[in-house]
Amino acid sequence: MSALWRIGHSRDEIPQEDPDNLAHDRRKDTNGGQYALTEAELERVRLTLRDNLFQAVCKLPALLDFDISEQSLRNNIKKRLNLKNRKTARKSIITANDQQIRLAYANEHG
Repeated sequence: MSALWRIGHSRDEIPQEDPDNLAHDRRKDTNGGQYALTEAELERVRLTLRDNLFQAVCKLPALLDFDISEQSLRNNIKKRLNLKNRKTARKSIITANDQQIRLAYANEHG
């Protein structure tokens, strides 16, 4: 809207949505829909993740014999089980040469 104002147009000149014109209806008709997983299937996922926290989500559909995409499963886990995805921090690998250089520096300045 500010872009239109900068080029000399007022807010009143912006076309408004006409509820009688279907072409102007920009809202999606979302009525909630059904979940991809039933409550029983979701409970199986919860128990599997409880037993193995590091279970890869990409392997869960095959492991539990679900006909569901990986992304749908991730969304169900995130929204319905309230489990958030976390990646573990990794230490940087120090090469043997870098280790020798650091050790020499520490001995020299320590």
